[in-house]
Amino acid sequence: MQKTERIAVLLLILTLSIFTALSFYNKLHQSRACLTQEESLISTRAQQAIIAGKRVDINSANRYALTRLPGIGPKTAERIIDYRTNNNGFTSKEEILNVKGIGAKKYKAIKHRVEVDVSK
Repeated sequence: MQKTERIAVLLLILTLSIFTALSFYNKLHQSRACLTQEESLISTRAQQAIIAGKRVDINSANRYALTRLPGIGPKTAERIIDYRTNNNGFTSKEEILNVKGIGAKKYKAIKHRVEVDVSK
C-alpha cells in the first residue's frame, strides 16, 4: 500500500469513528430528552424535592429523579418505573424491595428519601 492510500484509509477510519461517536452521543441524549409534558412537570417537582432535601414520590418520579437517589442508576430506575406501571403503582415504600436490583442494603440507603402517595 502506498503512503497516500494509507493516509486515505486512516482518514476514512477517523471519519467513520467520529460519525459513530456523534451518533451514539445523539442517541444517548435523545432518549433522556424524550419526556412527555406530564413527565417533564413531574420531573421538575421531583428535582425540586431532591434539591430541597425532601422525599421523592416513587409513584410519580421519572427516570431522572429516581437516578438522583443513592445507588439508583438508569437501569434500576427503569425497573422501578416498569414495576410501578405493571402493578398500578406502589402501595408502600417497602414494596420497592420487589424491584430487581433493590435489596435490603440499597433500600436502607434510600428509605429516608422516598415516599409513596397513593392518592393519585
